[in-house]
Amino acid sequence: MKKEAKRFKCKARCILPSKPPPYNAYNATEWTHLPSNAVFQCDIVETECARGQTVESFLHMQIYERE
Repeated sequence: MKKEAKRFKCKARCILPSKPPPYNAYNATEWTHLPSNAVFQCDIVETECARGQTVESFLHMQIYERE
């Protein structure tokens, strides 16, 4: 983890499509505290980092291929 990032407390989770409809809804897995060796088995990963009153959230896209 970069030196500047050590002041943040970060966590991540998978965002999964909701089944059955409505498909505009989603399910989220439990948060994983970062850094972690966890493999996020999903296409969309949400991250949230906080430092004091500042909170930054992002959605990261990846292609997760199931075996």
